[in-house]
Amino acid sequence: MDISKLRHVGVMGDGVTATAVRVALPRLGCQEVSLSEAEVIVISPGIPMTDAYAVPVISEVEFAFLWMKTQGTRPELIAVTGTNGKSTVVSLLGHILDCPVAGNIGDPLINFVASDRVCDRLVVELSSFQLEGCSLFRPEVAVLLPITPDHLSRHGTFSNYQAQKAKIFQQQGPEDVVVYDESRPELVSLLATGCQAQKISYFSDEMRLPAQMLGEFNRSNINAAFSVCRYLGVSETVFEERVSHFSPLPHRLEYVTELQGRRVYNDSKATNIDATRQAVLAMTWPTHLILCGEAKGEDYVPLLQEIRPQLSSLVVFGAISMAVKQACDDIGVSVEVVSDITMALSFSLNQSQSGDVILFSPSGASFDQFDGYAHRGECFKSVVMGAA
Repeated sequence: MDISKLRHVGVMGDGVTATAVRVALPRLGCQEVSLSEAEVIVISPGIPMTDAYAVPVISEVEFAFLWMKTQGTRPELIAVTGTNGKSTVVSLLGHILDCPVAGNIGDPLINFVASDRVCDRLVVELSSFQLEGCSLFRPEVAVLLPITPDHLSRHGTFSNYQAQKAKIFQQQGPEDVVVYDESRPELVSLLATGCQAQKISYFSDEMRLPAQMLGEFNRSNINAAFSVCRYLGVSETVFEERVSHFSPLPHRLEYVTELQGRRVYNDSKATNIDATRQAVLAMTWPTHLILCGEAKGEDYVPLLQEIRPQLSSLVVFGAISMAVKQACDDIGVSVEVVSDITMALSFSLNQSQSGDVILFSPSGASFDQFDGYAHRGECFKSVVMGAA
């Protein structure tokens, strides 16, 4: 597709991504037209892909990449996908490499096309929703983090979800690189389906976990970032020095405060079961877990069976309440069902004692009661600080 010859563009969506595309069109010499008049349609990540139109329907990431290719020189692209850890790895890489981040975190990629946002290197976080609308996107470096079931209500099956993630490397050639964890069978199998890039595993790297980051999953995130940086010529000494000054992202196993002797953590970014599992297993103290949100078609029984030795109490509210209650009943785990975040914190305080942990790690999407995971996390922190 020669994107530079397609001047009439349809835009589907009204959020941040669609707005960025609309703002970019005039500087690209393009005009927004109705979907029926468009030569190409750019779809926002929150809208499922459609084949209802006779013209190409592509994601904003694909649209931006195709325009970057027409600009003569473009930034070196380091693209990161997976189920959990994307934002942390992208932020780590941006911090260590001193370059901008874009995509699912930061600015839409289109903001770096034909603008004053000139850079030599760009780290891009890509969700399955963004990759769903890609077929030509090709980063110089792809980072494939572990893939576990998520967004099944949109993608239908785990295999289809994996297929969207695979689009990050499918256009790469032998001169490109994909970084992955060779201990993960799902990644090994996925890369066997036509990956032409050089493969670099970060499984064998043993970087130290800085004090401000908890959990083996964060060690994996650091190892992934280190493998990328080492490939790009960053020394281990420089890497470790810069990691020591990295601040963990809000709502990702974020320490909030000590409340009545309890350590309180906000992990609102845990929007799927595996993220909650990782958060619970990162705790080394008696843990009182708060779940909430909308389910994504996942089974809660395996999660509860694995983490039950770690749990001192469990409370749930929101749309997943009945699913969690049923799973708990099936395997004999005690759970309290409440109506809101204030009652959940109160229950956890009553069940816990000084030295314990109260962990807010929802495991579900946030849109049943909140505007997003960040809004949910801020509400939790506000309730906690109000009780302090």
